[in-house]
Amino acid sequence: MQPVGSSSRALGALVWAGAAAMLAIASFIWFVWPKGEEIAEAPPQRSSTAPLPSPPELRLPVPPPLEAYRVVIERPLFHPGRRPFAERSAIPVPPRNAAPSSLPPPQGFILRGTVMSAPVQSAIFERAAKKDYVRVQEGGQLEGWTLVEVTRSGILLRAAGQELSMKLQTDPR
Repeated sequence: MQPVGSSSRALGALVWAGAAAMLAIASFIWFVWPKGEEIAEAPPQRSSTAPLPSPPELRLPVPPPLEAYRVVIERPLFHPGRRPFAERSAIPVPPRNAAPSSLPPPQGFILRGTVMSAPVQSAIFERAAKKDYVRVQEGGQLEGWTLVEVTRSGILLRAAGQELSMKLQTDPR
């Protein structure tokens, strides 16, 4: 024979164990169940001969026009003062009808950078005497020399049948 208190304790423990199990199941469902969403029905089975649907067409955003980047192109990025470049009219260009037979190379210009963007290739020169910068686009003139090619490490100038290549120069700092 068992005492009266031990069977009621066993029944109480069984009730508490059942309540704890139901609480654990309810908590599991609460955390796993999608919040605020209906359970989606299973997609219909397709036959193996039906073609796959085509994916949606992906479109890249249209980039802004080059004019939107004018500030970056017209101001030297690596100069502490970030002053605008000198106007092209400030560069002396000999008249077109006077074609010299032998043109001296540009004096006092140091090639400091090249700009290689899709529609615009240009060279950035430092005028040693004035400590300012001049930007010349491909096809532009520098003291009578035409800029015909811009690469990462240098440029090619042409005038009166002569060619002159200049390499990029950096300050040893």
